[in-house]
Amino acid sequence: MYFEYKLDVHFQRPVISIPTLNDMRVMIDCGALFSVWTLSERQLVEIGGIDQNHIVPFGGFGGKTQGNLYTLDLWLSEKSLLLKNLPIVVDNSISLNCPLILSTTSFEGFEYKVNTRTKTFGIETFDNQVVKLLAYRIKDNGSITVYVHNE
Repeated sequence: MYFEYKLDVHFQRPVISIPTLNDMRVMIDCGALFSVWTLSERQLVEIGGIDQNHIVPFGGFGGKTQGNLYTLDLWLSEKSLLLKNLPIVVDNSISLNCPLILSTTSFEGFEYKVNTRTKTFGIETFDNQVVKLLAYRIKDNGSITVYVHNE
């Protein structure tokens, strides 16, 4: 099944809007290992985030930090793709115009592409399912691995 979303032309980075969350902006990040929420934990809970009571260490170009782990059922749009139990780490020290940085590890086993010519983001799931159950594993060092559960 193929899903396509329009990129926000006001950004050079791949950003889509999520209509099911009042057109909240979401940046697609091919380099992130998991998704990151950049606003307060309270705001994540208000849209359905569930605290998993685990602190996740992580790092990137900005250095090392840590954040609280949540999960969220995220519809990318109505009658579209549902990412169920999407693991999200909260780090509100990041200043972006996008509350959610959506890691492409959420699309493991799919084909996805950012088309800057047509200003679209496309996802091919290779099946007729609109719901994808995501799972995570906590490693010995406290970090997490995200994958699509295929049972």
